[in-house]
Amino acid sequence: MGNMWKHNTLPREINPLMLSWMAGLFDGEGCCSIYKQKDKDHSRKFHYVIMAQVSNTNIGLLEPFLSNFGGKINVEKQPSSKIWTRKTCYQWRSHYQFASNFLKKIFPFIHDETKKQKAKIVIEFVDSNISGRWNHDWNKQDAFYEQIKKLGGRKGIEVLQCQKY
Repeated sequence: MGNMWKHNTLPREINPLMLSWMAGLFDGEGCCSIYKQKDKDHSRKFHYVIMAQVSNTNIGLLEPFLSNFGGKINVEKQPSSKIWTRKTCYQWRSHYQFASNFLKKIFPFIHDETKKQKAKIVIEFVDSNISGRWNHDWNKQDAFYEQIKKLGGRKGIEVLQCQKY
C-alpha cells in the first residue's frame, strides 16, 4: 500500500465524542511540533515546519483523521531483527494550517499537559501568520521553536500511583 493523501480545505462539524476519541489517541500515540527543515532558498538555510502526527499499527484508527482533517498517511516499514519482527506502522501527518485546525478542534479534550502546551504553541505560531512564504519574522519563529524545544518529550505526564482500598 502506498501513501494516502487528502487535502481538506473546508472546516467540518465533527461530533464532540469523535473529537474526544481523537484527542485520546493523540494523547497516547501522537505529537505536534515545530521543527527545522533544510532549505537552500532562504538566507538562513532552513525554514520551520509545523506538524501534527498520530501513529498506529492499525491504519483503520487513522482514517478518521485523514477524512476529517486532511493530511497524509505514511507507511513506515519497521526493520526486522533475529529477535522479533515489528508490525508495519502507519503515521497520519498534517502540516501548517491543517495541523493547527486539527489541534484547535481537539484542544479541549487533550489531557497530557506537555502535549497541550505544545499544541497551544503550534496554534499560536500558525495564527501569528509569521510562517508565510513571504513573511519571515525570524525572531518570532525562533522564539516559538525554542518554546517547543524547552518542553522536550513526555516530561509533562504525571505518574499516578494506584492506592489499595
